[in-house]
Amino acid sequence: MIIIENILQNAASICRAISKYIFPWIGDNIFAISSFLISLYTLWSNRQVLSINWAPNIVPVQDSTVMAMDKDFQPIAPYNQVFLANITVINPSKNDLAFFNLYAFDPATDNSLSLLTKKTYINSKEKDIIHVVGDTFYKLDIPDQKSGVFKANSFTRFDLPVVITNKEQLNSITSIGISFRIAKRRLFHPHKYEKYKIIYHINGWQKILGEKAEMQPDQKEYEKGNKE
Repeated sequence: MIIIENILQNAASICRAISKYIFPWIGDNIFAISSFLISLYTLWSNRQVLSINWAPNIVPVQDSTVMAMDKDFQPIAPYNQVFLANITVINPSKNDLAFFNLYAFDPATDNSLSLLTKKTYINSKEKDIIHVVGDTFYKLDIPDQKSGVFKANSFTRFDLPVVITNKEQLNSITSIGISFRIAKRRLFHPHKYEKYKIIYHINGWQKILGEKAEMQPDQKEYEKGNKE
């Protein structure tokens, strides 16, 4: 009984303290508390969540089968030493999300590699980038530039052609990384950046290109990556 009485007395003391101090404080700060709760709800309801799906493989393609086309769909410039990957991004939030610093690199040295975007075309006459496989060509959906926007409630797909122009680097490279960043709004870290990246291991890529009699495997592997 003594224990129960002590518990009841302590509970009564807590209730008196709440009535004397907590309730008046809440009353004096009701607008500030309401604003804070509304901010929390807004932040939660507008939370930024991306669904990122990288292609499982980056595929080396035959020289001169990735090329720039003019507005009349005539070839202008072929590219050599190209590795092809892709990415799909779903932005289910109510907000546009800006991305930036999209680039390719050698993970072993952190040296940058050339990632084709529409701003890296050789001249203004170029209109599209295509990939030719046998008698079929595929128009590549490359990014406009290395920064942009994932629109609210959108699905975005990018083809990512990486060109290795340095012969010495081409002979020594064993992996290729691709990365980009987005700015994420957080309650206590409003300027927080989130980085997305993938590392592709490319050991044996010379063997794939060496099988010149079979021109289709690179596209089959690439299409498989697109579907997964």
